[in-house]
Amino acid sequence: MSDHEQEPQLVPYPTRSRGVGGSTGTIGDYWRFLQDDPRASAEEPDHVVYSFCSDAFFSDPEHFAFLGERILPVLAARRRSAGWRTCNLWCVGCGTGEEAYSLALAAEAALAPLDPAWPWRIEASEPSPRALQRARIGVYAEKALERIPPAMRSVGFERGFGPQSGRVRVRSRLQENITFRDLTGTEETLPFRDPFHVILCRSALNAWPAESRAASVHRLLTQLVPGGYLIVGRSDPLDGDLPTAHRVAPHVYRRPL
Repeated sequence: MSDHEQEPQLVPYPTRSRGVGGSTGTIGDYWRFLQDDPRASAEEPDHVVYSFCSDAFFSDPEHFAFLGERILPVLAARRRSAGWRTCNLWCVGCGTGEEAYSLALAAEAALAPLDPAWPWRIEASEPSPRALQRARIGVYAEKALERIPPAMRSVGFERGFGPQSGRVRVRSRLQENITFRDLTGTEETLPFRDPFHVILCRSALNAWPAESRAASVHRLLTQLVPGGYLIVGRSDPLDGDLPTAHRVAPHVYRRPL
């Protein structure tokens, strides 16, 4: 995979948090959320990146193509002998949700023809409560779908009408397979019961403290099944093989079997 000439601009965490609780996911909740905080649209418009992740669908198409064409077929071929009941994926730094939903669309498109009996689940983590609220709601401007392959658009989204014309909402069947959590990904103790087959952690490492970055990456790798994959961003500070994983492609690392 060739590097882009320009990396996505990273925006630091908000200096203060005004997050709202709950995991509601309706358009009405979204508008009440904005009305309850009149500063929202003025201070933090829709295009703001709330964390270290690009707020765009399929922000790096080559990573998702590699996932669907190279990684998931390898894993699907092993899943029966390994006894894997569910394909478990983790999106670290999901921002306002575009990264997690891109992962969901890519996983579904790849696994449906490979092994339709193998269900997938996604854990999506993000430390900004405000970004998590938007991710859970899953409502976006229709123009945000431009990078999504056309075949996936109707599968993954429903269009708004009337007052919601020009907006789309993620279909509930995708949302039901994603759990959004308030996590940075650097925690020493993580709440996950099952190991992951793929961890998507693109551009997150730049936001982590440099002095503990290596330990945090090691913890990510221990969350993978043997032979599982870690995908990092193009601007993340990793070079060559890691002590407990091998680089199989630019920005893609595999835990040994």
